[in-house]
Amino acid sequence: HGVGSAAGTAANGVGSAASSAAGAVAAAPQAAKSTASGNPLIAGAVAFGVGWLLSSLLPPTQKEQQIASQLTDQAAHFKEPVKETLTAAAGEIKEQVAPQVADAAAAVKDAGTSAVAAVQETAGSAVADVQSTATDAASTVAATAASSAQTVKETAQDPYPAPVAPAIPVDPAPTYTGQATTEYQDRSGIPPL
Repeated sequence: HGVGSAAGTAANGVGSAASSAAGAVAAAPQAAKSTASGNPLIAGAVAFGVGWLLSSLLPPTQKEQQIASQLTDQAAHFKEPVKETLTAAAGEIKEQVAPQVADAAAAVKDAGTSAVAAVQETAGSAVADVQSTATDAASTVAATAASSAQTVKETAQDPYPAPVAPAIPVDPAPTYTGQATTEYQDRSGIPPL
């Protein structure tokens, strides 16, 4: 009687678990539908995931294994020709593009070289201008200093220099007009005594 009771309890437990599992399976589409409502991408991803999971749990059939083997053999047969075709196409593309790439690289290099040369030329010209201006300024300062030194030296040697008389314009000769006059015209500009 105890064994029968234990068997009945076990059967009830299995039945209850099966019923719970069936309820979960039955409720799964509704849960998926409510989750994916309004978003078909999520619904598709869920369906794909469920299908992939179920297919991975089931062992492959003999027919599937046979087809997979045939496909593998056929793929191996096409592998070399496809590889050769792709390698040849890549070589042709490389041959066509290589000169253009080399030309572009040369153009970039030439532009860089030209820019460097222009900068060097401008910098060299600026340095020459600065050196010329500095040399001219130094010469001017030296000449002004020498002149000032000479003036100071002369002033120091003769503290009381002789006054310099202003230049008086002198008319070299009286002009003859052809008329006799008794009056002499003084054009020297010096007032009479």
